[in-house]
This record gives sequence, structure tokens and C-alpha cells, in this order.
Amino acid sequence: MLRAESQPQLDICNGFLYSISMETTVSTPSTSMCFALNVRREIDARGWTQAKLADEAKLPQPRIAEILSGRFNYRLATVERIADALGIVPGILLLPPAEKIEEPGLTRIRQTV
Repeated sequence: MLRAESQPQLDICNGFLYSISMETTVSTPSTSMCFALNVRREIDARGWTQAKLADEAKLPQPRIAEILSGRFNYRLATVERIADALGIVPGILLLPPAEKIEEPGLTRIRQTV
């Protein structure tokens, strides 16, 4: 949780540059929650079930349910298996979802390199 002071500030969070206005409190989702939200978005976009993702990623279905809860401490190998099953780059699954970033007083300026 960040609290901006009297002057607008620039801050980098999860690879994005933000302008934070005065007296704005900003909550950034945990990496586990970002992973859960992104995996959910990807399986919903494909019309897949948790069982289908589990089969494609060669993981037990209860593990997929744990991941989607946002409370699971996953290994990098798990992220890679899920990304491979979805046909995407693993790092994309760890970024904050765009629709969850924009809040009053918080403006994403650009992604950093």
C-alpha cells in the first residue's frame, strides 16, 4: 500500500511507471492474485474449464483451483507449464491486469523496460 504525500510523485510498480496524485491510497494486487486473475481471464477467453487447463498443463485440477484462489505460492515451473498450455509468455501471467490498475489518483504513464 502506498500513500502519496503533498506533491504528485512518480513511482515504478510491477514494471509500470505511475503518477500518483496527492492523498491517494493505492492498493497493488499481490503477484499471486495477478497470476490468478490472468489465468482466469485466459481460460475464460478460451472457454476452457479448470479441468481442461489442468489436462493441458499436466497439473492436478485441485492445483488449478488453488492457483485461481490467489492464495497459492506457486513455483516458477508451474507458471511455465500453465503459460505453455495457454500458448503465452509466462511473464504476462504475472503482470497486474490492466482493468485492475486504473484507480482514482493513479495514472499508468507507460510500461518500463
